[in-house]
Amino acid sequence: MFNILPLREQLPLKLRALYELYGYKKYRMDKFEPYDMYRENKSFLKYEGIITFTNPNGRLMALKPDVTMSIVKNAVNSAESNKLYYNENVFRMQSTNGEYSEINQMGLEFIGGDYNYSQAEVVLLALHSLEAIDSDYILNVAHMGFIGSLLDYAGITNGNREECLKLIKQKNTHEITEFANKNYIDSYKTEVIKAVVGISGDFETALKRLSSLALNANMISAAHELSELYKAMRASKLEKKLQLDFSIINDPDYYNGIVFQGYIPSTPRAVLSGGRYDNLLRRFGKQQNAIGFALYLGELDRALRSPVDYDTDVLLIYGDATPAQVISALESIKTSCECVRAEKEIPNSIKAKRIINIKEVIGNA
Repeated sequence: MFNILPLREQLPLKLRALYELYGYKKYRMDKFEPYDMYRENKSFLKYEGIITFTNPNGRLMALKPDVTMSIVKNAVNSAESNKLYYNENVFRMQSTNGEYSEINQMGLEFIGGDYNYSQAEVVLLALHSLEAIDSDYILNVAHMGFIGSLLDYAGITNGNREECLKLIKQKNTHEITEFANKNYIDSYKTEVIKAVVGISGDFETALKRLSSLALNANMISAAHELSELYKAMRASKLEKKLQLDFSIINDPDYYNGIVFQGYIPSTPRAVLSGGRYDNLLRRFGKQQNAIGFALYLGELDRALRSPVDYDTDVLLIYGDATPAQVISALESIKTSCECVRAEKEIPNSIKAKRIINIKEVIGNA
């Protein structure tokens, strides 16, 4: 019965089974949250135009623009790990046209637990999630700690950091050179930044190149983290699906370690995005580590659109037969097909692989 569902409806069920297999519990979020939580953490959200309203008690509420923040707010400050998954709709303003949209997300969060194992497990589940969509997928990985330490080493302060990060994301080496000249960054440090920007492709080869560019203890530590992640994925025989690519670096206020984005051929934008966000836990006064990802189901509509050649396997035409005869015929037919539809007459709008008159079934009974 599961396979007769459209692919778009199969996917959440497959992912739910996958996440629960690894011990994740479903998180159910209220549709509305107090606006204060989002206002106080606006630097982490980066979303404009949160939809708000005043409830009957006079409290300002918001239609949820984010799930992770709610999970973090409600997480118990404990040494024990908390593993949650969700399937929720969030509400955000589109940057392209300023219209509000409802976005279906499915994802998971691993809060607490062992630092290295948690990110190995989450990246593994990100790979399996992509695999459930399309076998021809790739997961790009980077490390915010490596980039942050590199910018510290180069003397790029908070005032210029955002501009430099933007150029790194764009892989714009020409503009990086101009940026360095304008900010009096010496040529050696500039060339190292450009070399890191140029790293991409096969994870093992790219990681060797990255390790050779580690100029301080923090960068060496970040490269080691990436190496340990690669070894863990090699144990799952999925290491070939990883690529190192620093154009996917994300918001440094939110992410502080490994970050990643997943791609499939039929969709131009990332369909999965995640990373380590310990900084957000600290914002809420909690000391655990945390890593997770979200899968953007809306981005997958085209990829998951099932080609429909037929509306039903079997169309049963029952004419003047009694309801009891029709039910009996349906019970007999359904054992040999995935979908059967009963109609009094042949409808013009229904395409069927096979049309059966009920007299054929009754005659065989």
